[in-house]
Amino acid sequence: MRKQCLLLVSLLTTCFAWTGPSAGDEIVNVEQGWSPADKAAWYRLTQGSRLLPLSWLRALEQPESEKPFLDAEFMAAFRYIGGSGASDLPMGFVIDDQDDSQLTTTRLRWREGQTAREPWVGMNCSACHSNEITYNGKRLRIEGAPTLADFQSFREALYKSLDQTWVDDRKFARFAKKVLGDESGNSDLLRGELAKLVDAEAKLRSANSTPLRYGYGRLDAIGNIFNKVATIANAQAQTFHASDAPVSYPFLWNIAQMNLVQWNASAPNGPVLGGVDLGALGRNGGEVIGVFGDVQIKPYPIALLQPGYITSINFSNLDQLEELVRRLKPPAWPAVFPAIDETKRASGQKIFVQQCAKCHSHLDREDISTPIKVGTTLLKGADPIGTDPWMACNAYANTAKTGAMFLTPRGYLTPPGQPTLILGRAAPEFDMLATAVVGSIVGYAGRYRDLVMQVGQKVAVEMFDRKSTPRDFAMPEINLKNLVPQIAPATIDRDKRDMLKRCLADDSPILGYKYRPLTGIWATPPYLHNGSVPTLYDLLLPPSERPKSFNVGTREYDPMKVGFKTEPSSENSFVFQAFDEEGKPIQGNLNTGHDYNNAGLSDADRQALVEYMKGL
Repeated sequence: MRKQCLLLVSLLTTCFAWTGPSAGDEIVNVEQGWSPADKAAWYRLTQGSRLLPLSWLRALEQPESEKPFLDAEFMAAFRYIGGSGASDLPMGFVIDDQDDSQLTTTRLRWREGQTAREPWVGMNCSACHSNEITYNGKRLRIEGAPTLADFQSFREALYKSLDQTWVDDRKFARFAKKVLGDESGNSDLLRGELAKLVDAEAKLRSANSTPLRYGYGRLDAIGNIFNKVATIANAQAQTFHASDAPVSYPFLWNIAQMNLVQWNASAPNGPVLGGVDLGALGRNGGEVIGVFGDVQIKPYPIALLQPGYITSINFSNLDQLEELVRRLKPPAWPAVFPAIDETKRASGQKIFVQQCAKCHSHLDREDISTPIKVGTTLLKGADPIGTDPWMACNAYANTAKTGAMFLTPRGYLTPPGQPTLILGRAAPEFDMLATAVVGSIVGYAGRYRDLVMQVGQKVAVEMFDRKSTPRDFAMPEINLKNLVPQIAPATIDRDKRDMLKRCLADDSPILGYKYRPLTGIWATPPYLHNGSVPTLYDLLLPPSERPKSFNVGTREYDPMKVGFKTEPSSENSFVFQAFDEEGKPIQGNLNTGHDYNNAGLSDADRQALVEYMKGL
């Protein structure tokens, strides 16, 4: 049997020194409009994500150890929230037991007579969009808040465990005994199926590979999703792009009211047909593709015989989860925190109205129905955003070979009586994602297919539309030093520099970052789209005075500056760095921008603004 080891970045030893929030912490309820049944559904509904068979995950050991991978302390080190009751699965790790007889990567058979409904474990929305905050022995659970999870290190540890189980005979024997029991005759079959999964995940690891460490609370979701789509397209000598633009997980309250979502405002909500938000359905379907969804891309002529792509994505449950999010209220400043200073708050409100409200309009905490029209502050123009450009630029400019999608209509559907835009040998990955998502909806039995067929190709394409196509001309004359000063002294390779120039030469509303109401903003640190500023107070400083590095990982809250505490400790173990040891800005981690005469604010002004934003 061929034996190979995955090359993995070593996990920091200090990452595993923390046992999580104390079991003795007093749990404080945060009222957000959900019933206990709503919360149970949020944490338990499968969205069709399939990470590992349940029996495998429960049998798996940690890397270089015989301890269970699901050990509570080990999982807490990645900042996943412990499961409720006797469950050994963290919050947001859910069971998926659908019929897998037509699936691809996850249709594994490791014992004779195995059924097509073997339980798997995947993730749902709550794994990435729920968090716990602690303060002086109190613990608050915030639904819809950005997680502190270190997804990058979690996946590395998981793949390392799988690979070691495959190649180490003693480790495999213990694994097989737990999975198979007395059915030792299936041992070779189990090892062969394990090899398939290890190889599949090794390809994704290679595709996403980047030396940039995300740390706690960040993920390059777009990069991971795009590379998954590029992988399942099955093109020869595929083009992959490093997932090197991590962002904070967005907070979810009020998103159903917005016309556009995602950090770069690239995904529209709507239209709503039959009570289903098709834009949200498509957006969430794309998320599942990136988070362990199983999708089979068929060449278009073959796809005509059986319309749509076979997929594990559970669109019915995604619709239910989105309905929960529609009813989720922003969290109020907790009574267990120091009370808001009303005098400072009133002063801060005046400053906010003058300097911030143009973009960040007021929205009452109880208002979960008024439509919100969001906009973007662009990377270029008279008043550029000035923040790290890479998430927006990567999302807009990355392309891949279409493979099995070649000649498929962009967005999958063909508009009757209208010109059809088809995918060539290579295409923007945004277009490939739209095609994979809509193809998956069309292939899904039930009313969701009928609804998306009803609205047709125009809406299907707009689910993931870059609004413009990069121009095919000679490299534009762009002075990066003038447009993005923080890039100029950095060491970036030529391809990335040229891509950024193209992004700055083109015109598209998604080449920037969206603004929205800040209701509940206190519960969403760190700040800026890439989590490069630890507190609201630090965000109001001139960019040159913001922390160039800070520690991340603790759940302990700082109610004065509004963010997590940044002092180093065993639990605050990851050091976020905006600049390297030579003083050069780290691409993906830039903490510049969002500077609207910050230097003109006095310290009293900043404190007043922070006090006002606590109460939003």
